[in-house]
Amino acid sequence: MSAPLVAEYAQNAKHSLFGANHYPSEGLLAFLEENRAYVYARINSPRVLGPGEEEAASEEEYWLAAAAILAQFEGLVAGYQATATHAFRAPLSSLELYLLNAYGDIFDLSSLFPPQPGTPPQQLGPWMGGGRMRGEKRGEHTEKEGTVGGDSGAVWQNRDNDRCSVLMKGVDGNEGPDILVGHTTYDYYVVAWPRMIKETVLPLRGNWTRALYSSSPGQLASLDDLYVLRGEGEGSEGEEKEKGKRGKEGGREGRLKYEGKKLIVTETTISMKDAKRDALLPLLKPQSLLYWIRVGIANAQAQTGKEWTEVRLHLS
Repeated sequence: MSAPLVAEYAQNAKHSLFGANHYPSEGLLAFLEENRAYVYARINSPRVLGPGEEEAASEEEYWLAAAAILAQFEGLVAGYQATATHAFRAPLSSLELYLLNAYGDIFDLSSLFPPQPGTPPQQLGPWMGGGRMRGEKRGEHTEKEGTVGGDSGAVWQNRDNDRCSVLMKGVDGNEGPDILVGHTTYDYYVVAWPRMIKETVLPLRGNWTRALYSSSPGQLASLDDLYVLRGEGEGSEGEEKEKGKRGKEGGREGRLKYEGKKLIVTETTISMKDAKRDALLPLLKPQSLLYWIRVGIANAQAQTGKEWTEVRLHLS
């Protein structure tokens, strides 16, 4: 991981979310701090289950997956901070990287906690608390339509909810019916840069989900909202799904690799009327899981599209 790219993307993301002269509010940062405390307290206090607690067992499996996602996040923080040697600037903190991963949640949370103008909160370091966006000259302010209107009396306005579109089409392929899936994100190159293709593996009790998706430095989820998922895992000689033979493969000795799930997951935004959105804002609470954690759990646990939707909406 390139620490300079993480820091530069964090600076660009700050401009995209809040504008050049505005910053995340004290209320938003307090919400994220309380959310972090809730999530870590829950994953560090697993329940001891007794007979007949199948529903509770399913809930614990869910939190086991959440713990795996947070372990990836802790690895990201440690890897970044171990290699961050930015000249004249302190590295991003764990809270700032948590804020960066909450990018997809900020659009709703900023309606509840509007960005504040002027001086950045003391919790922010020099990357998210100041500096210029890539391509912006010294002494200039780059403001984008839909966020902050300019230097003179600017009032922050939440951007439109429409950020992307999805196209799906059934076709006759060489090996039978097939489906084409396309996704486009509406954003500025300067604030979406840099982008990269990532491959992650999440192991859960003998099952692995390998995810391929586009993303940005310092983020675990894909804000382009398109994932290609493939399942791998353990099995026994008699299982119908068994593929391959016992032996060493991919460094996993004695395991059976078989075809598991094969999913293409794509998400898109759905516009809501202001009155309906405003009525739902009071339901936002820190005692929940943010989007980037829930989408990772859904990718890891779900075997079908229906299951993915059910898992994705859990604890939202």
